[in-house]
Amino acid sequence: MAFITCIVLSILALTGIGAAAIWLGARWMHAGRTRFGAALVAAVLILLCNLFLLTVKMAWDDAHPPNTHLEFDTRIARSVLLAIVGLVGSIVIIKVAMKTSLAKAAFAWLLHGVAGLGFAVLVVRPFLLESYVIPAASMAPTLMGWHHTAVCPRCQQTLRVPHRTRALPGDDKRLTVAICDNYHSFDYYQLNGMEIEESWQPQDRLMADKTSMPGRWQLAVFKYPDDPTETYVKRVVGLPGEEVWIDDGAVWINGQRQTPPGELRDLEYLSGQTIAGSEVYGRKDAPLLLGPNEYFMLGDLSRMSSDSRFWGPVPRDAIIGVGALRYWPPSRWKVLD
Repeated sequence: MAFITCIVLSILALTGIGAAAIWLGARWMHAGRTRFGAALVAAVLILLCNLFLLTVKMAWDDAHPPNTHLEFDTRIARSVLLAIVGLVGSIVIIKVAMKTSLAKAAFAWLLHGVAGLGFAVLVVRPFLLESYVIPAASMAPTLMGWHHTAVCPRCQQTLRVPHRTRALPGDDKRLTVAICDNYHSFDYYQLNGMEIEESWQPQDRLMADKTSMPGRWQLAVFKYPDDPTETYVKRVVGLPGEEVWIDDGAVWINGQRQTPPGELRDLEYLSGQTIAGSEVYGRKDAPLLLGPNEYFMLGDLSRMSSDSRFWGPVPRDAIIGVGALRYWPPSRWKVLD
């Protein structure tokens, strides 16, 4: 898979650049050991150390759901603590690997940090890969923000209840929806009587592949057309030059009903003249003809999604890449087709 290859090559390049920087720093400072192999071992160990610390930070973040309060100073203190641990750990690794003093190891680490950060900022993030935290539930259950869980009464799979739409006690007017891992959705009244877990499930984190363009049914990461400072993730259903409309819960392309593949087969979309009082694009009585560089995007949780039904197609140049990997939390790790 091209995406996995991109990740592997990025890690290898980052490790190689880091090793070269450590090696040059060691030679420059006349360290006791200046072999490139030792520098490579140090670079690998530093990478593993940093990945471990990143995992700790994400786990700490997950320990504080939306209904808990964590002082800003505490968050800063935790980040500073992890940074210090990473810094000291990296310098010690270089000191031992290159048989040198702490001062010389610190200089080699500085070169390593500058080179690695430069590669990440100038190459990886703009052109290859970028990570995103999912704050909301418009793409549920594929991508989740903070949520509760229950058991779906239709298929016994996990039912996910987004926290921002869960009705408060006595609030029977607020539209609340939940969706299970087999894409069966429920409104507030259907949730009444269900046993919903009080514990919080954390936000998903998504890795985007910037080397590819999305195809139909893939996830697209793109700049919101009405405000390019915002980044959205939706599913591509209509491709350039196609005529699109939604009817009977399904997407129709050029007069042909489209069947979602595999696990998406029960996915349904809301359609009609208006939804929540807003006139929509892509209706049966007014199909939308996409331009040569336009895509039609929909959210999986149709009742909660702001998507192309409301603000129209997305131009090609607004697309950042393909949502390819749900990598956190570990229990929801998945390569997304």
